[in-house]
Amino acid sequence: MSKRPAITKMNKRHTGNQYFTHYFNFYSTDPNFSEVRIWCWETWGPSTELSEWLLDAAKGINNISHNTNYCWVNDQFNKRIYFTSQAAATHFALRWL
Repeated sequence: MSKRPAITKMNKRHTGNQYFTHYFNFYSTDPNFSEVRIWCWETWGPSTELSEWLLDAAKGINNISHNTNYCWVNDQFNKRIYFTSQAAATHFALRWL
């Protein structure tokens, strides 16, 4: 029996937990990462990779990368969308899960 995809609530073990509350981890059976990222961009506006978002936040830079709803990771280990609020995570879940 396969596990249903779910949004994960973040805690202090997670990178970026001071800025983000939830994330969704993509697997082969989940929604397509590229389609979801395009939907996020169209829904909330531009954002950036988590590493860039955190670097700018640490420097106190307020620019386009500080989207108030989401950012993402897309590397060899993870494909994730991070959400800054329960409301943004719920909006995503209602559309994609």
